[in-house]
Amino acid sequence: RGYSVWGTARARGRLERLAENDHFHPMVMDLNDRSQMLNAFCAAEDESGGFDVVVNNAGFGVFGDLCAISEEDWDEQITAMLANLMALIRDQTRALLRRDESATLVNVSSLAVEFPLPYMSGYNVAKAGLSALSAEVADHHGPLTRLAARAEHQMSEAEEHLAAELSVTGSGAWGRL
Repeated sequence: RGYSVWGTARARGRLERLAENDHFHPMVMDLNDRSQMLNAFCAAEDESGGFDVVVNNAGFGVFGDLCAISEEDWDEQITAMLANLMALIRDQTRALLRRDESATLVNVSSLAVEFPLPYMSGYNVAKAGLSALSAEVADHHGPLTRLAARAEHQMSEAEEHLAAELSVTGSGAWGRL
């Protein structure tokens, strides 16, 4: 339908199959490396001429009892999924506010905010923080009005399934974009 998509992964190899589509622009982005991540977003925004929609759908789980998880694993998860993501969302929000009042920011959180997953403390905390940040952005940056509609549970079930399919299979969901 004429959409162009800038898709991200920590390793370019995970994007190769999707890059076969002329409308897909692969971009390496590692949420553990704040400067690389912010530079990648800035470069993609420049290349695209500005985004109409930005979707943040990243995360990983570290499984284990809170007292048994290493401090390094805890720090890596909270840094990538919350602290660095907050910096990225700040830059994305600034860019979208400059772009257009109809620009949309979608942050994919998790039902783990309401129903915490056992032995996934870092994931639960990071997703709760993301939901709180999403509500903050919606409350204080009015032009991103569609974010407000998604702040409570982030995405509709249909959108969540499409995002999940894109993240796993990629090409199978292109026809519905």
